[in-house]
Amino acid sequence: TGMVLQVVEAKITSPITLNVPTSWGDVSGLAVTISPTLSNSRILLTGMINHSYVDQHIGARVVRVIGGSQTIPTGWLGDGSGSRTQTLTGNWGFSTEANDGNEPLNINIIDTDHNTTSAITYKFQMYEYSSSSQEAHFNRSHNDTNAAYSYRGVSTLIATEIAA
Repeated sequence: TGMVLQVVEAKITSPITLNVPTSWGDVSGLAVTISPTLSNSRILLTGMINHSYVDQHIGARVVRVIGGSQTIPTGWLGDGSGSRTQTLTGNWGFSTEANDGNEPLNINIIDTDHNTTSAITYKFQMYEYSSSSQEAHFNRSHNDTNAAYSYRGVSTLIATEIAA
């Protein structure tokens, strides 16, 4: 119990830009696949996603894919009320004043109900509320100014299997 059985990492070091869709969509490269050795093990998903976005009406989530079937593990979304959209992050984004900044998102989630030894892929997804998709940037600022004060980062997802 509690012993680490395996660790798998997906990492993006280059800057990428995504037109955030107006329905849930995958962020290319931000997915990690692990094949549990025990069906009752826990999967600890950790990560840090460096992101910049000039809007406030986006949300993000992590989904679990097993054999082509996509689900959201229990407890990975905020409570819903009225017409509010349930997400992992709540409203996630920057105002137009933050064009040279990055907003890191730290992920710490435990999946206790996968019940399989088949391959599991955990995918990071985003959603834009407005009627037209906007650009999101990863591992760079919105402006990406070519200057010493303009930093670039790394985004990663790590899946750790822990014996139950």
